[in-house]
Amino acid sequence: MGAAPGGPLLAALRLLTEDPQIWPDSDSVRATYVHGLMVDRSASGQGLGAHLLAWAESRASDHHHTCVRLDCVSTNHRLRAYYEQRGYHPRGQATFGPGCTWHPVTRYEKPLP
Repeated sequence: MGAAPGGPLLAALRLLTEDPQIWPDSDSVRATYVHGLMVDRSASGQGLGAHLLAWAESRASDHHHTCVRLDCVSTNHRLRAYYEQRGYHPRGQATFGPGCTWHPVTRYEKPLP
């Protein structure tokens, strides 16, 4: 998602059909996984993040998935509150082994109607 062709990229995300590192039960749930959601700071406050999440939820529903899942660094309380305000529910934390540079993440899930 961005401005006119050739314009700046303002927002983006990746959609996946599995995420075994963070959601090891991903093969037992028909879910869409959101990764890399970002909004350029110059466009913050314009609702682009909410628009992208709604688009992801619509795509998931189109594919007959039962939920949308995502994660964020557990210490990012502002982002966690943002997801919770949009109907995403915490579903535990994923941690990574010794020597891994990844920070613990909180997993979120939103059931689809």
